[in-house]
Amino acid sequence: MNDAQALPPPVPPPVPQSVPQSSPAEDDPRELERPILDQLLRSPSALLARLDGPQATSALMSLAMLAFVGFALYGLVVGSFSGGVQWWAAPAKIVLGSFLCGAICFPSLFIFVSQSGAQTRARHVLGMLLGVLASTALLLAGFAPVAWIFTQSSTTVSLLAPLHYLVWFVSLIASVRFLKAGLQLWKARRGALTGLWITVFVLCCLQMSVTLRPILGSAERVFDPQRKFFLLHWGQTVAKDLGLEEGR
Repeated sequence: MNDAQALPPPVPPPVPQSVPQSSPAEDDPRELERPILDQLLRSPSALLARLDGPQATSALMSLAMLAFVGFALYGLVVGSFSGGVQWWAAPAKIVLGSFLCGAICFPSLFIFVSQSGAQTRARHVLGMLLGVLASTALLLAGFAPVAWIFTQSSTTVSLLAPLHYLVWFVSLIASVRFLKAGLQLWKARRGALTGLWITVFVLCCLQMSVTLRPILGSAERVFDPQRKFFLLHWGQTVAKDLGLEEGR
């Protein structure tokens, strides 16, 4: 008798199963007890996890207040370029424009998040949006001293405006982590259209900055009633500073 035939068949090794990822709040409940500002800087997932508990309303209000204060502080830096009425007009326009762009882009964000399969409600998407705004505003407030130095050293809008746009854009891109944290927390599928939404939001903000002009610089009126596309306005501003043509 062949001994090889008497041996039992080999047992295949068990297939390792993927371990579901848990949020920081599930790993350490103490994360939920941290202040909102600390979570805004260190743990977006723990902050967003508050939206599933009794602290949802207070968390949303805290994010909105942090966004308001951060944008207003940076608006003071922008208004210091011209002074006068711009001391209050620039902060008011930056705060108003930022929240208006958030409200305008909220429906598209809700649709994109829903299409990703995330188990979210309207308050979850609102929390992600306010988290992006609050984080952007906080970073802008952190960059405010640096921006103030260049603001006081510049004399032309066409040279200073790109700097402020760059600071705002860097702050916004760094805040996209709130969208990613929310999609991961609420189990969205890969391939969510967050990049497309950010592009739409950026374009909306660029046009809003021209619609509410002047924000940087001064004019005869608090609001310029003439309608302009932001690329056309930029071109006319540069041409005016270079003395090529008269812009408005």
